[in-house]
Amino acid sequence: MNALLLHTIEKAQKLPISHERKSLLNELMGKIKECSGTPTLQFICTHNSRRSQMAQLWALTAARFFGYNIRSLSGGTEVTRFNAHAAASCQRMGFGIELMDESENPRHRVTIDKQTRLTMYSKLFDHPDNLKHPFIAVMTCDAAYEACPYIPQASARIPLTYSDPKAFDNTPDVQLAYDDTNLKVASEMLYVFRELQKDQS
Repeated sequence: MNALLLHTIEKAQKLPISHERKSLLNELMGKIKECSGTPTLQFICTHNSRRSQMAQLWALTAARFFGYNIRSLSGGTEVTRFNAHAAASCQRMGFGIELMDESENPRHRVTIDKQTRLTMYSKLFDHPDNLKHPFIAVMTCDAAYEACPYIPQASARIPLTYSDPKAFDNTPDVQLAYDDTNLKVASEMLYVFRELQKDQS
């Protein structure tokens, strides 16, 4: 991991996490521990464009950082695109972001470290790429949580929702809003896998 990403990880781990949020994160940890084999997490939001993409990326990063093996996916109830503000925020966090095409729903090659790269784009939660393994569904927005009261492919469904930085699009605070959301997601994913690492020690 590059110096900027390591700095972001250090910064994110210093952020406070409320008791209410820790309760949800501990529930997620419990479901991960129950998995046989490699746990698969799918982060689900309506458009699979912002929060779910950030969470997919940070879950995999946190797991790698603490030596925990997972599969990390994301999906939505609608297909849009990996939002440009979200992608730019991830780049500011220290991830390598490469636009692979100029389509309406472009693919991005995202680099965490020399060994860890993934392709990110908007897709439905039941896209074939997301249904290769049973997964824990982590609902990152209220709308998706309400729209999907039952996901038959999921072994568990956890409402770990975040405020939508989309509200700040076309405002002077857009960069700050996306970075704040990104750091909050980072802090919580790092908490989950730091605690799981302690349990393995």
